[in-house]
Amino acid sequence: MKHVEADRGLFGTGLYTNWKRRLDLGFGGTAGKSSTNQLNVGFNADYESKQMRTAHKTAFFRAESDHELSSQSFFTSMNRDWLRPNSPWFQFAGGRFDLDEFKDWDYRANASSGFGYEFVNTDSWLFVGRSGLGFNRTFGGEQQDFTPEGMLGIETKWSMNQYQHVEFSNTYYPSLNDRDYRNLTSFDWILDLNSFVGVALKLGITNEYDSTVHDDTDPNDFKYTVSLAWKL
Repeated sequence: MKHVEADRGLFGTGLYTNWKRRLDLGFGGTAGKSSTNQLNVGFNADYESKQMRTAHKTAFFRAESDHELSSQSFFTSMNRDWLRPNSPWFQFAGGRFDLDEFKDWDYRANASSGFGYEFVNTDSWLFVGRSGLGFNRTFGGEQQDFTPEGMLGIETKWSMNQYQHVEFSNTYYPSLNDRDYRNLTSFDWILDLNSFVGVALKLGITNEYDSTVHDDTDPNDFKYTVSLAWKL
């Protein structure tokens, strides 16, 4: 009988025991008449049982242009789904905390809860929709607001084959006070380079559109990353 070693958690600490864990690390840059440097670090952990499905994400992004800081941001998020046996319906609650040195605010916290529906849930493909209510609160800087929001989103995870995995989500947050809104989109493509040691290549794209930005600031916050990913 093959012996299976028990999962002792993240780095043997007991944290995130029996979760799927991944660390992302990417560097980039150019040199010449002008120079650019980019660093991104991410951590993802997912857990699923018959009763619940939980996803945690943390990411840090930093970029310099001609030795001057051009972008620096950090976020951490957690979402939990309470599943119903033999039903595609579920309840969810989640939240996210952001820091960004190039926004009208210094910190932002948002949370939402509601109901979701599994359109597809197989061994290789998960496609769900979510609808709920929540809020976002900004702190520091020129913009310090509390905004009640609606929430409408889709999320899909597809294992194309044993080597390739795709994740996509789009979430729309309309303000309940006025016509302003936020829209957050993310796409990740993961290519397994060595299943034995758990190394993969990850291409990530995110964009947040915020209609509340002031002055000449671009309402789109677009980021792309190319990283190596390790299973932990």
